[in-house]
Amino acid sequence: MKRNSTDRHRALAKWRAFFIVNSLISGYTTVVLMKFVETHLTKHHLLHAPHKWFLAFLASPVHFCELHYKRKYHLTFSHAKKLFIFDMGLLLSVLILFGATIYWFAYTPTVEHAILLSVNASQERIKSGEYVSYTVEYTNTSNARLVDAILSVQMPEGFLLDETHSDIGSSHRISVNDLLPGASGHSSFSGWFYDIPEEQHSIAAFLYYRQQDRQEPEQRGARILTTLRGSVLEGSIVINDRILANGSVPIQFVLRNTGDKTLEGVRLPLQGAEGLQFDEITIETGHIDEENALLWVVDDLEPGATASLSATLHSSLPREVRQQDIEFTPTLSLGDHDLSQGTTTKIVDVLHPQIDIEAVYDTASPFIASGDTTGISVAIANSSDVALDHLSVTLTLPGNIVDLAYVRSHSNATFTGETVTFTASHNAALESFSPGDRVVLNLPIRIKEAVQSSSPRLQVPVDIVARVTDIPESTFEARASTAPLTIGGNIILSAESRYYTADGDQLGRGPLPAQVGKESKYWAVMRLTNTATKMGNVVLTAALPPYVTFTGKSSVSLGNDLVYDAAGKNVSWSYRSLPPGETVGLFMELAITPVEAQRGTSPVLVNSITVTAHDESTNQDISRSLGRIDISLPHDALGRARGTTVR
Repeated sequence: MKRNSTDRHRALAKWRAFFIVNSLISGYTTVVLMKFVETHLTKHHLLHAPHKWFLAFLASPVHFCELHYKRKYHLTFSHAKKLFIFDMGLLLSVLILFGATIYWFAYTPTVEHAILLSVNASQERIKSGEYVSYTVEYTNTSNARLVDAILSVQMPEGFLLDETHSDIGSSHRISVNDLLPGASGHSSFSGWFYDIPEEQHSIAAFLYYRQQDRQEPEQRGARILTTLRGSVLEGSIVINDRILANGSVPIQFVLRNTGDKTLEGVRLPLQGAEGLQFDEITIETGHIDEENALLWVVDDLEPGATASLSATLHSSLPREVRQQDIEFTPTLSLGDHDLSQGTTTKIVDVLHPQIDIEAVYDTASPFIASGDTTGISVAIANSSDVALDHLSVTLTLPGNIVDLAYVRSHSNATFTGETVTFTASHNAALESFSPGDRVVLNLPIRIKEAVQSSSPRLQVPVDIVARVTDIPESTFEARASTAPLTIGGNIILSAESRYYTADGDQLGRGPLPAQVGKESKYWAVMRLTNTATKMGNVVLTAALPPYVTFTGKSSVSLGNDLVYDAAGKNVSWSYRSLPPGETVGLFMELAITPVEAQRGTSPVLVNSITVTAHDESTNQDISRSLGRIDISLPHDALGRARGTTVR
């Protein structure tokens, strides 16, 4: 009896707790609804927010019931049972409204979910350019009859449809019979699938229809993602497994059509990676694009046919590169699109032969005057771990500065135009050049007396071409040059004695040939020519023997007249600034009275002639001299015929 009383108390406590929780929930819900109705069930919201006004209108019965409750039952505990039933009714009304709203928004009259549609390929692994078939299957699992059904397929632009073996035509659409509940069917299409390998490509199918008792059209879609694995256009690279970091090797690109259909518009760009360049291109099939010299075009590549391109690969790679990827990616032109057909890669080892070149002049001065001689010393050392052979060392000498005839006569090297080449035939050390080997080549040169340049500088490039012993078909190249050597100006000095002019006019006076005890007068003709640079403080001095007298007759083509120093027996001429290319003629009459001791000889008229000047381009002083001038008249044929020795 006591246990039953305890159970009743527990049940009553649970009931009270449930009543309290229920009251709180229903009370809160009711308060929210009442506030929403009071706020939005107004004329203003009817005109400006009709959707909120409509929801407030739907909830208004609950609002009015709550108002009725407040007026009649609120805080009246004798009606607790009625209040509980009333609250339950309010809660049920809220739940019904909430469920109806969800159903209203979630409901759809379509049968799309009941249509089974799938797209399947005839094979799992497909190459770009292969022939492939697809099947579209559909089933109506709904209870509705589907009418006006049309099946449409969307395929990539690179899919070439084979209409003779496809249910769909060029429009990619086909009409389907009415589908009764439970009916099914399929359609297939075939063709050549061209696109970019190793990328996903989508083929989609759509079934358009309407239900027999509805006018609104419906559709069901499905798609298949296809990744093309490779291409029927296969490429290969033929090259040595090792190349030079700086050099050239032959390379060949080969394309092969492994498919069953002619490939049209095959293109191969030949842009190499950084540090790689192609030239000397030869092809057997196709042509090089007219606008792009690095684009190989094969218009038609028959099934099973190959096309090849040969070229020379020039490499210029950093020293830290030990392996290099050589890649090329052919493309197929379909309409306005170029579809890449996968990249062919060849990984090669990179060798780093190294030749250290030191090319220096024999002179330590950074200047050399026109007409001077010097030499070029070229020291070559193999500073790498790569063996070389068949070295060719070429120096290019500018013919407007260097006297090439002089170089040819003083060297055993091979000359071609302005180039001088040393090979193993000139120096046996160039035949085989192992790591650590060193050889020095010497080349004598002379600067022309008349350098034809406004600001001449001599810098001789040195080019070395060698073969890498381990890569016989390779060509290794290295280049260096001498430091620039500034060519200073030069004054070309000439002098002669004359009795007659070149035209036969008599200049001299007195007996010819000269006679003992009688005075004869000759003319000394001196010419100086400035070559390439401006010369300042030009001074010419002619030293006379004691027995020769300057008569005072003279002529100059530029500047002041000659000055005679009787005490020093010197005749001099000076000019402050002589421009490049200027030639000055200096003429003076000299008298001589031979003595008995001079009989049968050709006495000297001028002991020496010296010209000094300051080269303003190099800031160097230069000096040029000539030896004796006598009465032998070497350039005066008429006077020489009459006699050149004293009688």
